Amino acid sequence: MRTEQTHFEDKSRGRCYGDKALYMGFKQSSLIRDLCIGKREAPYQVASLWINFNRAIFTYSGYIVTRFNFGSQKFGLIFFCFILLMQLCIGSGAIPIILKPLVPYSFALLPIWYDHSDLFDIFIGRTRSYALLSYSALSLLLGAIHLVRLWFVKDIDLNSSGESFLYIALEKTKLKVSESSVAYIEALLFLVIGVLSWRYWNDPYFGFFMIMVGICSWSSEFDKNSDIDHQKSISSI
Repeated sequence: MRTEQTHFEDKSRGRCYGDKALYMGFKQSSLIRDLCIGKREAPYQVASLWINFNRAIFTYSGYIVTRFNFGSQKFGLIFFCFILLMQLCIGSGAIPIILKPLVPYSFALLPIWYDHSDLFDIFIGRTRSYALLSYSALSLLLGAIHLVRLWFVKDIDLNSSGESFLYIALEKTKLKVSESSVAYIEALLFLVIGVLSWRYWNDPYFGFFMIMVGICSWSSEFDKNSDIDHQKSISSI
């Protein structure tokens, strides 16, 4: 039986992407120094960080519209900018496919290289998917609400990855479902929408995005549950 304590412990596991967490992680990391001195493992660490951060971007692209009450350790303005830029990059016809996963990491420099009209044309004016652009607009609205809550409302659980609307709705119907099961259902819904968009609605950009959201959400939930099971096995020894 899940208790409030185990519920909190489940949520507290995993990587953190809040503004303070990203700043402290960058400040305390020795990765840049390792790269400069040519440490052998450094390129592999960069690749691992890039893959995991991209997975988090797609995962939270789904969480933004399906969850609320994020903790400040899990969500912040910087991470939100990455999420929005990744969505806009995928839908843009002005960015080569090979560069789409890389452009969000240069968002601080984009205003230096391009003026506002050029940026508007690249990310919005030359979009290839109005469905994805609409999803980005929804993400902008809901993400702004999440940020306002983080900044102005007392944060009860700093490490919360959010509470699922679907889970709460099912709880009210007195159906016995776990949060993990609901997370897998949400991931499956994203995958189905992605496949339908790609194959039947002639929108491969939105389809690819939704498929990635589904895969990354599924993977993140699987890793979280594996970590919980591993911790339980260690504590039982």
